[in-house]
Amino acid sequence: MAKKRKKAIKTRKNWDEFGSIRYLDMLIFVFLIAAVFLTYTTSEKREFVHWDDNEYVFENSMILNSETRAPEFFEADFTGLLSVAFGSKERNEIDTRTIVVANYHPLTMVTLFWNWNSGAGQFGPFFNTNLWLHILNSVLVYLFVVRLYPSRWVGFFAAALFALHPMHVESVAWISERKDVLYTAFFLLGLLAYHQHIKRRGWIWYSATFVAMVLSCLSKPAAVVFPLVLILLELLRAQRLAWSRIAKVLPFFAVAFFFGLVTLGAQSEAINDGDAFTFFDRLTLGFWANSRYLFSFLFPSGFSTMHPLPSEIIPQYYTGWVVSLLFFGGIIFAFYSGKKLLSFGLAFYFVTIVLVLQFLGVGSAIVAERYTYLPYVGLSITLLVALHEWLNRNSLVKGKGLAVSGILAVMIFVFGTQTKAQSSVWANSNLLWSQVIDEYPDAYLGYKSRGYYLSILAKEQSNSDLFRQAIEDYDRAIARESKAENLTEVYTIRGYAEFVLGNDSKAVEDYNSALGYDSENDQALSNRGVALVRLQRYSEALPDLNATVDSPEYRAQSLKARSVLYFYTGDYSRCISDVNAYLILVPDEYDMMNQKAVAQINLGQNNDATETLSQAIQLAGSNHPSLKSFYSNRALAYDRLGRSDLAQSDRLKASQL
Repeated sequence: MAKKRKKAIKTRKNWDEFGSIRYLDMLIFVFLIAAVFLTYTTSEKREFVHWDDNEYVFENSMILNSETRAPEFFEADFTGLLSVAFGSKERNEIDTRTIVVANYHPLTMVTLFWNWNSGAGQFGPFFNTNLWLHILNSVLVYLFVVRLYPSRWVGFFAAALFALHPMHVESVAWISERKDVLYTAFFLLGLLAYHQHIKRRGWIWYSATFVAMVLSCLSKPAAVVFPLVLILLELLRAQRLAWSRIAKVLPFFAVAFFFGLVTLGAQSEAINDGDAFTFFDRLTLGFWANSRYLFSFLFPSGFSTMHPLPSEIIPQYYTGWVVSLLFFGGIIFAFYSGKKLLSFGLAFYFVTIVLVLQFLGVGSAIVAERYTYLPYVGLSITLLVALHEWLNRNSLVKGKGLAVSGILAVMIFVFGTQTKAQSSVWANSNLLWSQVIDEYPDAYLGYKSRGYYLSILAKEQSNSDLFRQAIEDYDRAIARESKAENLTEVYTIRGYAEFVLGNDSKAVEDYNSALGYDSENDQALSNRGVALVRLQRYSEALPDLNATVDSPEYRAQSLKARSVLYFYTGDYSRCISDVNAYLILVPDEYDMMNQKAVAQINLGQNNDATETLSQAIQLAGSNHPSLKSFYSNRALAYDRLGRSDLAQSDRLKASQL
């Protein structure tokens, strides 16, 4: 009699275990995509902000030049940069064309260049690229976390925290922070590849890791800490760190060392060598910044695109020592207690943020929200793994898992609402700098920057009221600042606003103040010369214009003003010479041709005058506002040549306009 076959026992798959129930992973990815789009969608029309976006995009000569080729962004004076890093050269002695805002990050610039060309300069492609890179990074965070700790619960909440954390808005919504989302993508891909290498010991994954690190460094210099994270991964997997494990990371340290030196050369002028803070003060600021970042991970608030460095150390900053010492103690305790993944998460956070903790004194901000973009992945790992293991130890306690999940869900929902609100602030410069003013009403930068934006709007819209609002902001900025390099800038841009409003004497006073702080301020010199010409103070204007006529940035403006000066002082030959030089730079300014022609008439060069005006009439077109003047002046030249028929014809045409 045949034996009955036993029925196969079906085991229920564990939804939490990564690798089972694959469609759940797809649902998580769909959730991340939907959540990111929902939180970063705003009713406000988005535009570039006047906070590095000009230098990265809409005033960058390489981006604007349609003949630029992508490989050009990778060109750099590496020998010069290394010389600057070692102190044998000054930064102004080398070619820095591909150094943007003190950074060499050509891959980032290439992506911005592609966005500019694909979208004809529109904002949309830039923002959408940032958004999709952020979504990609959220997915990569999920994949990285579940490979370290195979729990879908931990991976989901880690990815959700990353995707929706309000401290990350700056990295996503700010086009200038393309470098942040791009370098993080390659950084995480590199870590995933290295994790595979550790498991399989294959050279393919090792090579993929190396390529990913190079691409990350080419996106943002912050990636130089990548080999330190590889060491952390080795420590996570091994009982001890053998020399063989260290040796295979050495090539990554070599790459990091090279990019570190290049960055040191590029940022030499941004390092505060002569600031008022001692070494101990710098440690205090760094540890306080660390404590602020740790607090903001769970309780984010006080958002601002600029958190200015204090002028002095205040007592509350010393609390950073206590928090940071406890933090370091936590890393050591977790490691030696066998909780290596908890230790890894904390160490990952610190290694990826240490370079921006103000120990080196780079920049003028004590903290910046964008600096948390990658580091918070480490804190998420520590928090969620600790919670998951606590739940496993207390699995018999009914409802605890649901309660913890509910608390995390509420926290992520709150973070999402904060992210949506903060994302709207990045819609334009007015909203952005108004928030800075609200957070730091005693700091000059918010007022100066909002005033500058209002001045740009005023110029575009020919709106005098906006210029007056800008001047009010400049007044507040000046009242709050004492640094010479900042005051010379604010006085210069306030002087321009006064000039546009016709307050020439006030403009000259502002330019005098600016030059009192920096006598080599070419913008103030050239602008003062222009204002003095309009005030008919020609003898005072001439030295300013002579001093700036060879300045690449202000040559055209100074040539134009000096040609007017020469015209009204009767030096017609020099007037013509300046107009000719000006028209090489600005060939389509036909009013300057008119001025040149009148100077030629006054010199008796009537044939030359008719040729100049004929060219102006031909090029200007039938709708040019000065066309009537062109015909009238050519009629005068024809009269002096005895060509009354042509003169009469031109007068008739002028009368019909």
